[in-house]
Amino acid sequence: MFEGDTLEWRLTDDSDVEEFGIQPQTFPGNAKPWPFMDAVARARGRRRAPMRGARMRANAEGRYRYAVTARCGATGGNGGSEVEIDPDIIIRSR
Repeated sequence: MFEGDTLEWRLTDDSDVEEFGIQPQTFPGNAKPWPFMDAVARARGRRRAPMRGARMRANAEGRYRYAVTARCGATGGNGGSEVEIDPDIIIRSR
C-alpha cells in the first residue's frame, strides 16, 4: 500500500468467525508508532462492521507488524479455537 491509503479488515459472510482483533506488535528496531491515527491500539472488528485503518500518519513508509486474532468454529455453543495470524503491512512512499 502507499502513504495516504486506507486499509480495511473485514470478515466474509462464509466465515464462522463473528469477531476479530487487531493488535500492533513492536519489536526491538521496530519502534515506529502504528501508522493509522484512526485505528486504536487494540481494535475489534465484527461481521458487517469492518475494522479500518485510516488517516495515515505523515512519513509512514516502512514495515509494520501486527496480529489478527479470532475464535473460529464458535457456533452452536462450541467454544471453538483461537487463531492468530501474523501479517505485516508494508507502506511505500508515492
